[in-house]
Amino acid sequence: MKTIKFTQRESIIIKLKKEGLSDRMVATQLGISYWTVRSYLSRAKIKLECQTTLELISKCCNRSGYKW
Repeated sequence: MKTIKFTQRESIIIKLKKEGLSDRMVATQLGISYWTVRSYLSRAKIKLECQTTLELISKCCNRSGYKW
């Protein structure tokens, strides 16, 4: 299995989503726009070949080899 490395911001957003925050709450907490959050999540989903944010969170929680 190859190692996937997320950017620092992608990692933070994934962790906040894992805690159950909505995209808008993540944006507010980080002081960025909703669309910026969506953009970071989209890039992370591409890296892991995921279709949904739920799938992304699930893969990040259940597998090793992902650099947080």
